[in-house]
Amino acid sequence: MAIFYPVDGEQHPNRISHYQRSVEELLPIFEENNIPFPGTLHHVSKFERAYNERNPDKPVSINVYGAANNKIYILHISDNHLSKRASVIDLLYLSGNTITDDSD
Repeated sequence: MAIFYPVDGEQHPNRISHYQRSVEELLPIFEENNIPFPGTLHHVSKFERAYNERNPDKPVSINVYGAANNKIYILHISDNHLSKRASVIDLLYLSGNTITDDSD
């Protein structure tokens, strides 16, 4: 979400304290839609849909990839991936040394 909340000119832009505003904006989305935090892979679509309904002027497209055995695997591709207006967020989902599929 750093794309929406740049910390230009700040020292240590990697510190989470610079993103308090984004946490305050995102937390109600989790709460109002009964999405646990941190969520699991199968919560990505629900979060994306809820976020885009709340923020139609800055939609997101969230894709999730996994890595194992020196290969990258697609775990989730957004239904919104063809939207030219959406900001694309690519996430790498790691769990130990293997891909974790928790979509049960």
